[in-house]
Amino acid sequence: VYYGGLDIAMGHEDQCAVVFVGTRDGETLEQHTFYTRSQRNTAFIVRWVLQLIETWKPKLFYVDATGVGAGVFDLLKEKFEGIRGLVFSSKKRTEMYSYLRLLIEQRKLKLINDKKFLRQFENYKTKFSGHFGFTVEKGKGRDDIVDALALACYGFKKVGYKWEYLDINIDELWKVI
Repeated sequence: VYYGGLDIAMGHEDQCAVVFVGTRDGETLEQHTFYTRSQRNTAFIVRWVLQLIETWKPKLFYVDATGVGAGVFDLLKEKFEGIRGLVFSSKKRTEMYSYLRLLIEQRKLKLINDKKFLRQFENYKTKFSGHFGFTVEKGKGRDDIVDALALACYGFKKVGYKWEYLDINIDELWKVI
């Protein structure tokens, strides 16, 4: 079963990114691939994503529906009923990245060993916050693939999952990635 995520390019240096993750056992996710494209017009992005959806046939596909992404989301949901949009509020972003972090810490997500992708994690910092538990802060570098990965994993979370929590030292849990 596959889940996908799409991060829409917002600026001239951003790229649109699509990530697909899959699970065989309903417990562990594996990142299968990622695709990136330089910022293009909405019609191109929609055609590109629909071709990828046709190939991968995900159960759910989450789209960043913030700003420019809202138009892409509206067009995609007319063509594929498994499309879901997520507007990035502080609370939703924290929820999404908290889940991604938990999957990585619990070794429930196998990542692709790719320098371009892994370098993007350097752009994120987490800080303890009494309000949300912790908050995620993004720098100014590239983050497109990691955002798409977080969206894909969020789709898995929303469908439901079954896994036991590992025994983990609380000091390790709150370490900055």
